[in-house]
Amino acid sequence: MSKINFSSYNLDTKILSSLTKMGFTEPTEVQQRVIPHAMKGEDLIVLSKTGSGKTAAFGIPIVNDLSSKKCKIRALILTPTRELALQVGDDIKQISADTKLKTTCVYGRHSMTEEVKVLDKGVDIICGTPGRVLDHLQNATFDPSSIEYFVLDEADRMLAMGFIDQIESILKYVPKERKTYLFSATMPFEIMNITWQYMTDPTEIRIESETKTVDRIKQLYYSVEKDKKRSTLYKLIALYRPESLLVFCNTRWQVDRIVSFLTDKGFSAKGIHGGQSQSGRTKTMKSFKLGNHDILVATDVAARGIHVEDLEMVINFDVPNEKDSYVHRIGRTGRVGNAGLAVTLATSEDMYSLYEIEEHVGAMISQAEFPSEEKMKECYKLAKTVYKLKKKSPNRHKPETIKHKKANSKKFHKPKQKQLKLDKKSKKSKKSKTSDESSGYVFVFNGEKQEIKKEKSKRPLNEVKHRQQMNPKTHERRSLWSRIFGRKK
Repeated sequence: MSKINFSSYNLDTKILSSLTKMGFTEPTEVQQRVIPHAMKGEDLIVLSKTGSGKTAAFGIPIVNDLSSKKCKIRALILTPTRELALQVGDDIKQISADTKLKTTCVYGRHSMTEEVKVLDKGVDIICGTPGRVLDHLQNATFDPSSIEYFVLDEADRMLAMGFIDQIESILKYVPKERKTYLFSATMPFEIMNITWQYMTDPTEIRIESETKTVDRIKQLYYSVEKDKKRSTLYKLIALYRPESLLVFCNTRWQVDRIVSFLTDKGFSAKGIHGGQSQSGRTKTMKSFKLGNHDILVATDVAARGIHVEDLEMVINFDVPNEKDSYVHRIGRTGRVGNAGLAVTLATSEDMYSLYEIEEHVGAMISQAEFPSEEKMKECYKLAKTVYKLKKKSPNRHKPETIKHKKANSKKFHKPKQKQLKLDKKSKKSKKSKTSDESSGYVFVFNGEKQEIKKEKSKRPLNEVKHRQQMNPKTHERRSLWSRIFGRKK
């Protein structure tokens, strides 16, 4: 296909300047094939993998068409995850930076009152998750009657996450006269059903093997035992030493466990999963993109929202439960023409699932083995220099500062007392238990013997009765014992 510039699409000069600021020089294949049809006002079904430039493919024509219109909600973009909604919203804001268009994001675990305040001020484009968008529509917080563009991004993932019913409910609020764009990596039957019911003569665009995920990504798997997966992960990092690494796990608990393991080894690692707050996940993603952390550990829920340029390597610590999830995981690397590496840790129980993934992807995942122990020792040394590994002390959790405060504070300072030396004869006499010496102790103080008499404590009868009342169980046991064996005189 011949090289085409963005200026050949008759775009607004403000949008062209924004694209140059974003570093977009030439459109990708999906952008070359989608933008002309979108400029004509056609409904589109686009089958393309993640990382091919799909956001700009539908974002550029939408912003170009809405830049001269009034401030009303004209476009609604649905994404499966919060991270992807924020990512798409950020890309749309950059494309429309020199225009007067306003874009906002709505998603779960976010203050709905704050979102309503932003919507009341006036918004042109909404990016959000299906659940939160449906909540706004049911509460009538914004008027959907002026929507002209309806976009389903990562439609197959929405289906896998169970959003199909919510999408159909949202479509009932949206006007029938609109332009609908559907983007997906795969095309299940349920997605085809949506296209038949809610789209008018859609144009189907398929991006073939030139941009296929498996073509640019080297895929390997290592056969491991269950109890040795973490040590194997450490081996892989030492062997390949990637500048940026993304590790995928199936559960939140596993993410936290891997992060603690890697930090104990000295790596700069952070985790991201659905159990965290949105602000925390956003901060972690920004920090990872800026290169503050070498390793990011995530679950499948966060997979679709992770867009990192030049991501060298992806490791599947757990084999994904769904075949499509494998494609979405390894699609984080090898983006926009770059090469990538995807490694999977597979146990004996995972082999059948791995064969199914090979059939689904249409490519063989070759088995790899580690080099000799001598070479691995060299790799460990190199990893220490590359990642500047410094093992933390095992007593790092002990509050040493508190101990220091206790030692120096007046509260815990004990005044010095005069030492009293116990006479050796008194020790022997104590063991003999004579009648004269049992009544007290003999101490030597300043060279003179002094006797301290030991007096028997006499408790009043009222105190004994009070204790028996306060502890009736003890009193009952004593009385029962006295009944059986008799009371000692």
